[in-house]
Amino acid sequence: MIAVKDIYWAAGFLEGEGSFFGVRGSPGVVASQVQKEPLERLKGLFGGAIKLNKLRDSPRHKAIWTWYRHSSEAIGIMMTVYAIMSAKRKLAISKCIAVWKTKPIRQKDRTHCPRGHKYSRSNTIINKKGWRMCSECNRTLYRNLYQPKGRRRRGADESQLALPNFLPVA
Repeated sequence: MIAVKDIYWAAGFLEGEGSFFGVRGSPGVVASQVQKEPLERLKGLFGGAIKLNKLRDSPRHKAIWTWYRHSSEAIGIMMTVYAIMSAKRKLAISKCIAVWKTKPIRQKDRTHCPRGHKYSRSNTIINKKGWRMCSECNRTLYRNLYQPKGRRRRGADESQLALPNFLPVA
C-alpha cells in the first residue's frame, strides 16, 4: 500500500513535470526529467516504464528520462491524485476519464466470462492461441456436445449448446 506522503509527493511531482492524456481512448500518465531518480521513485510507487530520450548528441543538450504508464493503470493513478491536483490538471484528468469510460472493456481486463463465472486460476484455461476460457463453460459445452441427444444432462437447454464467442466457427 502506498503511504499518504508518497501520494502527495507524486501529485506534486506530476503537477510540475507530468502530463495526463488520452490517445484514441487509451489514457496515459507521463513525466519527463533530466534526473532519473524521481522517475524511479514514481516507477516504484505506480509501476510503468522508464526510457531514455536522446534529443541531440551534443554536450550542451542533456538526455531526458521519461516515465510512462498507460491504460487502466493510468486511470488508477489519475484517480489517486485527482483530489490534490490543481484545477487545470483536474480538468485534464476528467477529460481522460470521460473518454476512457466510453470505450469497451478490453478482454484482458474482464473479470467474468460472458455467462458470469469469475475468471480465477482454478476456473480459467489458456488455449493454444493464448486466449482465456472459462473452465465451467468449457466443461458444460463439451459435455453437452459429445453426449447423445437423449442422454444430455438435465437442465441443459439449447443456449448452453451454442458455441461461445472464443471458439472459431468452422
